Amino acid sequence: MRLSKVIFLMFFTIVFFKYVVPFTNSAIEKIRIYSSLEDLITSLRDIRMYYQKNGEFDQISKMTYVKNYKDLGKLEFSKPVEYGFDYKGKKYYCIDVKPVLDDKLSVYLIIDKIEENNPVCKKFYNSLEEEKLCKFLIQR
Repeated sequence: MRLSKVIFLMFFTIVFFKYVVPFTNSAIEKIRIYSSLEDLITSLRDIRMYYQKNGEFDQISKMTYVKNYKDLGKLEFSKPVEYGFDYKGKKYYCIDVKPVLDDKLSVYLIIDKIEENNPVCKKFYNSLEEEKLCKFLIQR
């Protein structure tokens, strides 16, 4: 192999591992967080549709196909249920989802942060704030 080819190969390898691989890992992380956020939004919409149709909450596993809740039992007013997601092979529960009834008899799902010091959860919270998800209307 000629010296110029070896130098080119070394240069290419250095550039690849210094710039391309970290960029790819970062993009994969963002996709995982975004996918988890989309699952949360889907589950909130499913729960809203179920509540509007039936007038009450039921087993989470009946109301949505999203299985990221810690407890798939009955969703009850003022009783929070932890919501989490898989990230690099580990399950992180970062938020509570809690149904509330306000003084105007509107039903909401309140989303509260529960792991503010966890770096993975911080990334998820940034996505939540971009979507302005903290109070999700179920029914007026």
